[in-house]
Amino acid sequence: MSNADIEFEDSGAGEGSEPEAAPSPEPAHLATIGAVPYDFTGRDRLTGGVLKRRSVPLIGYVGLNGDGKTQAMVRDTLPSLAAGRRVLSTVAILDHRTGEPHPLWEPLRSVWQLLDFRDGDILLDEITGIFDSRDGGMPNEVRRLMPQMRRRNVVIRWTAIDWDNSDRRLRQITQAVVKCRGYIPDYSTRRGTGVRDATSMWAPKRAFSLVTYDAQTLSQSEDSAAITQDENKRRKAKVLHREWYVAGGTLARASYNTLDDVLAVDASCPKCGGRIMAKTCRGHDDGAPSLRVTR
Repeated sequence: MSNADIEFEDSGAGEGSEPEAAPSPEPAHLATIGAVPYDFTGRDRLTGGVLKRRSVPLIGYVGLNGDGKTQAMVRDTLPSLAAGRRVLSTVAILDHRTGEPHPLWEPLRSVWQLLDFRDGDILLDEITGIFDSRDGGMPNEVRRLMPQMRRRNVVIRWTAIDWDNSDRRLRQITQAVVKCRGYIPDYSTRRGTGVRDATSMWAPKRAFSLVTYDAQTLSQSEDSAAITQDENKRRKAKVLHREWYVAGGTLARASYNTLDDVLAVDASCPKCGGRIMAKTCRGHDDGAPSLRVTR
């Protein structure tokens, strides 16, 4: 077994526990800087897993539908909101007290918004809808900008069903990937009418496993098979951290709506609306220098 840290996160106060006289002094500064107050205590405390993942400026979260990848991404972003950082995101970030849009959330509707964004966090939920490995991927301007986000003080977090569904350039610059898996569905889920029906098949999970891997050896799409803890696999990615946590009643769950549609991101030309195609040089008849390779 790897010597990576393992955490079991279910630290909510029991029914018989005594109420705290005052919020913990450690996260107090986080609760007062941002436009929306946060109390990072109990199940919402900043665990070693949250701090480890937040130390990675470009990180991906992969998992099947309902396995908690978006929730994990939002959970890791809450300290940024508490510190007053803007969040440019395809998933709507909510004020956990009112359910209204968070004042620091900026909807991401066009890839060209990435060019001007600074000093904040970018959340790209369901990355295949933005930069798909089978489509043209990200525009050249965005492709050149991505490796320079450090100079703009920008952190990028993205989610996908699997590692190999994302754009190749994005995989190359991603520093860590989190394998998410949910357990114990809440089958008490009901519609507003109170009638229990098929929605329970997509009931939110209560417990989650988050295993963070070093993505530096996973630049190729076929390397997704290495994101595993199977002892029988000869080649496995390096585990950076393991965490279990219980999500019921947490700030992360109240800070987004898991049933909301992910915003569609437009990658067309902002002037004419056409699809931007890469231009290829095939040489010149006038003898001008060219990088074309001939056999």
